[in-house]
Amino acid sequence: MEGWSGGSRDLCGPFKALVLTLLCLLGCSPLLTAAEARADEIVLVADPWCPFNCVPESGREGYMVDVARAILEADGHHHLIYRTVNWSRAIRGARDGTWAGIIGALPSEAPDFAFPRIPQGRSLMVLFARAGDSETFRKWEALDGKVVATVKDYDYGSEIRDLWRHASADEQTGADALRQNFLKLWSGRVDLVLAEESVARQLLIDMAREGQGQPVRVVEPPWPPLSLSLYVAFSPARKDAQSLADLMDRGMVRLRANGGLDVILARYGIADWELATASK
Repeated sequence: MEGWSGGSRDLCGPFKALVLTLLCLLGCSPLLTAAEARADEIVLVADPWCPFNCVPESGREGYMVDVARAILEADGHHHLIYRTVNWSRAIRGARDGTWAGIIGALPSEAPDFAFPRIPQGRSLMVLFARAGDSETFRKWEALDGKVVATVKDYDYGSEIRDLWRHASADEQTGADALRQNFLKLWSGRVDLVLAEESVARQLLIDMAREGQGQPVRVVEPPWPPLSLSLYVAFSPARKDAQSLADLMDRGMVRLRANGGLDVILARYGIADWELATASK
């Protein structure tokens, strides 16, 4: 019996040492807190504005989302999460640190945010009218007394500030603000809709498929073509906001150089705006 007992201790000794070593390693290893586990998650938000930013987790989230993901996740240190909320809430929530940043912003909309130097998108603002309306708006005076549907807290650019000396704005809120604006146009509650051209055209296609659409026309406004640079901007509440903005700049240079930007844009039927500008 003594021999069996002694043999048992001889066999169990190394096993116990191994177990104790493993337990020590597990006990001594630092466990990530919930906050630390989320430290690399970059949550970016915006209102739906396809093709710039579309439906989250759809496989076609929008070209600015795809660009941001390609840049931020390239080094393996960040994981991008994209969500949609109305634009006013997006700015407020990112400003207080609820989210890391916003997509499709102008510097004038969030001047306290950290912006890259190189834009991640380009927009073109136009006026839409009902197809049956024959009025022209090439002169500012033609807009006197008109009601123009807009989205609350959007900055449409300084070039059209004279518009509000002649027309009045009907501001719409909510994640489906542009859809509501077109419904108001067709019902006669507003005279015109001010919107980004590619976003509006995509929405109108979707509404037609749903049986909601009606014909519209783009009218020539009294201002020259209004093209605006758009950015992914980062929350002033984040200590790494400027570092993330700088990372976007380096990433845009890389994507243009290796053709990655062209691949992303082609999925949405869009050409690189910088090349288009250079060719003019």
